[in-house]
Amino acid sequence: MSQTARNIAAAVRVGLVFAVCFSLIAVALFVVRGPSSFERLGVSLPQVLGLYAAGGIVAGFLVGLFRPFIVSLASAVVVGIGVAFPIAVCAYMLKFGPFWVWDRKPWIVSIVMSVVFGGGLAKIFYEPQSQKRQVQD
Repeated sequence: MSQTARNIAAAVRVGLVFAVCFSLIAVALFVVRGPSSFERLGVSLPQVLGLYAAGGIVAGFLVGLFRPFIVSLASAVVVGIGVAFPIAVCAYMLKFGPFWVWDRKPWIVSIVMSVVFGGGLAKIFYEPQSQKRQVQD
């Protein structure tokens, strides 16, 4: 298996772990508060769970694909923001419909969410080259 394939597989696994964690929170919210928490936002539990699963897979794939370009904290943050942006857009599409009919608010919120979550997670998970664990083939 190529290094790129290993990067993608590892990152997709991490993405799916995040998806499961977020899904457990959504299910707990559904159990405690019922469907009203989702209905007032104009979404359903299955839509949210689907978004989390797809988001985890897509984010993992993109992080794994761009892993060779993550050589500094700055590049990790750029990749993190770039990976988070399409997921934020998809999340807002659940509420506001197709992005081509949006006004400014969903775009601004998507950008802010991408910077906070994508950039923030990159900062948390970035591991400098000098500290990387050696992987045995």
